[in-house]
Amino acid sequence: MSRTWTIRLPWTAPPASANDRDHWRVKAKKVAAIREVGRDAAFAAVGIETSTATRFAIGLTYVPRDRRRRDPDNLVVPLLKALIDGVVDSGLVPDDTPQYVEREFPVIAEPDGDPRLELIIREVP
Repeated sequence: MSRTWTIRLPWTAPPASANDRDHWRVKAKKVAAIREVGRDAAFAAVGIETSTATRFAIGLTYVPRDRRRRDPDNLVVPLLKALIDGVVDSGLVPDDTPQYVEREFPVIAEPDGDPRLELIIREVP
């Protein structure tokens, strides 16, 4: 039986998007901070239980505050990519290649009055 962890991230809106036009140094700082959050989240949630799985599916759910149109493609890079890199940094998986990580496309859910981003980590048998 595979386990799934849903980890609430510290943001109510995406901290970075593919549409951002930041200077490379500003972008690098954002990516490093996002990667650190991914590392800490994976270690805190999965590391405590010491999973024996060797492959994981990793995804992202965004519950926005309103019903404006949003494009889930903008959540892939740099946000989901940096979070997955952080999961690798946690030691849960040795690399983010398809051998160890199955990427799930980000989901933008219906608003429910509680805006949030959630990192979803699921063991793949």
